[in-house]
Amino acid sequence: CLTIGSELGGGGFARVYEANIDLGSKHGGVKDVAFKKLHERVKALGAQTLADELLVQLEVAAHPNVVKVLGAVDDPGGVGFGLVLELAEFGTLYTRLQDTSRDLSWVARAQILLDVAEGVQALHEHRPTPIVHNDLKSPNVLLCNAGDGSIVAKVSDFGLAVSVRNASSMQSSKTGIGSANWSAPEVGEKHYIPIPASDVWSLG
Repeated sequence: CLTIGSELGGGGFARVYEANIDLGSKHGGVKDVAFKKLHERVKALGAQTLADELLVQLEVAAHPNVVKVLGAVDDPGGVGFGLVLELAEFGTLYTRLQDTSRDLSWVARAQILLDVAEGVQALHEHRPTPIVHNDLKSPNVLLCNAGDGSIVAKVSDFGLAVSVRNASSMQSSKTGIGSANWSAPEVGEKHYIPIPASDVWSLG
């Protein structure tokens, strides 16, 4: 049984909520999780889209710097259509960087950078087909509890970028799927997006 709580954020594919799920006494009882509820325009692609992301993310979920997908939900009369993910106890990298009330040391920043690089490397080394994230930006980096109260950064939101981009009803010959400023070079080979020189050094 999945119970939805407060909204954590969202993007072009989905809204993310705090949630908890009762796995039963034999499987750990009630667990705090996140629920990624797909937007209607993505849901319109059907259950196959959800299955595609689940499959893509499960294939690399064993890596410590890739967010774990715990399951999928298709409940039209209840919580909706989406994925159950591990909860990022420390939020996203974006919200952490915007929080001026708390300092993030350069050592911590460097470790987050290494974590993200290792997560992306795991996607690129995926076989038989490497995974190109296509939307790698701070809101898609989750800061999870490493188990000892310290932060471990994990890459998220790459499965939908793959499955939606490959769906003809959503694909754009000019822009593809994802955020142009954060798309991988490999994406530009198929969807060339001219970026004004004034935006080259933009951080936002």
